[in-house]
Amino acid sequence: MHSRSWIHIYLSAVIIVIMVIGIVNYLVNPYNVFKPNHHTHYNRLKKDIISERMTYFYEMRYIRPQTLMVGTSRIGYFKSNTLKPYARSPIFNLTLAGSSVYEQRRYIEYAINHLPIKTVVWSLDFFSFNPIKEPYPAFSEDRLNHPLYLNDYTTALLSYRTFERSLKTLKINRINNPLDDNVSEYYEQHHYMDVQGQTLSHDEVRKNANWTLNEYAHNDSFLHAKEFRNPHAIDIKLAEVAYILHRCKEKHIRCLIYTSPVYREHLDMIYKIGLGDTYEYWKRGLAHITNYWDFNTYNSLTENLMNFRDSSHMVSDNGRFIFTKLFNAAPYLGPDDFGYYATQENIEAHIKEQRRFVRPFVFHKEYPDSMKSAE
Repeated sequence: MHSRSWIHIYLSAVIIVIMVIGIVNYLVNPYNVFKPNHHTHYNRLKKDIISERMTYFYEMRYIRPQTLMVGTSRIGYFKSNTLKPYARSPIFNLTLAGSSVYEQRRYIEYAINHLPIKTVVWSLDFFSFNPIKEPYPAFSEDRLNHPLYLNDYTTALLSYRTFERSLKTLKINRINNPLDDNVSEYYEQHHYMDVQGQTLSHDEVRKNANWTLNEYAHNDSFLHAKEFRNPHAIDIKLAEVAYILHRCKEKHIRCLIYTSPVYREHLDMIYKIGLGDTYEYWKRGLAHITNYWDFNTYNSLTENLMNFRDSSHMVSDNGRFIFTKLFNAAPYLGPDDFGYYATQENIEAHIKEQRRFVRPFVFHKEYPDSMKSAE
C-alpha cells in the first residue's frame, strides 16, 4: 500500500510538471506555433527559437500575406517594409537561410495554394542551384503536406527544451521593453535586427569576406561540387523556377525574380574555381524562362566592400535600390550601373560585357573560424 501511494504521488507529480510545461509553452509560444498567443506584452520579441523553418512557416500562415518575399539569408537582410510603397500588405519576408531552389519552390508552392498571395518577390542565388545541394536539415516536407503536423505541436507544447526557451523569451521581453514601437510583433523582423545597416568596421568586414569566400569555395553545399561544373546539371533546378512561374501565371499572381548582389571578389572566385561556364549558363537559362533583374554583377555598389557584411550579404540600406528597380518605381536614387534587366534578346551581350570585368582571384590565407554574418 505504501509503495502504491508513492507511485500515485510520483505519477501526480509527473502529470503536474507536464501540465506546467505545456501551459507555459502554450502561453509564451516561443516558436510562434500557436496562433492565439502569437504575441502579447510578454512574448512579442522572440529570438530563442529551435528552427527558423518551423517559426517562419507558422508566422507566414498567421500573417496571411498578400506579398511574399522568398530567398536565402541574403533577402533576409532587407526589410519587408521597403516594399510597402510598391506591393500589397501584409508583406512577409520568408528567409530560408542556406536553402536550395527546391526548398524555396516548395514553400512558394504552399503559399500560393493556401494563402491570398498576389505578388511573389523571389531572390535567386547561384549556390542554391548546386545540383547536389540537399534540403536544409530542418526542412520538413510533412510540414507543408499536412494541415496539422503533430511533431511541431508536440515539440512546441511538451518539450522541456521549449520550456527553457519560454523562460528565456520571458526574460528577453522583460529586458527589451517589447511594447516599444521599434520592436516588431513579427519574428521575421527579429532575426536580422542586429544586422541592419553597416555596423562593422572595414577590418571586420574584410575578415568576414575572407571567411565566406573560402567557405563557398570549399563547401560542397555551396559551390564546391564537381557536378556543379557541368552546366546542364542545373537544368532540373532551372525547371523549378519555370514551374513556379507557370503556377503563378495560372493563379494570376505576379512573380518578380532577381539575382542577389554579392561582393565583386565573390564573382571572381566563382570563375577561379571553374564554375564560370555554369554561372553564365545559369543567367542564360533564367533569361530563357523569364525576364529578370540581374544584380549579381560587377557594378558600383558591388565594387565597394563596405556595402556588404561579408562577400555574400549586402547591407540592408541598399535593398531600396533593388526594389525600386524591381517594381519600376520612381525615384531611383542608386547608381545607374546597379542592376541589369536581362531578357532572351540581350542576355548574351550582357554576359559578354560582364566577363570583361573578371579578375584573377587569390584566396586570403587568414580568415577567422567564425564570423559575424554567415549564410
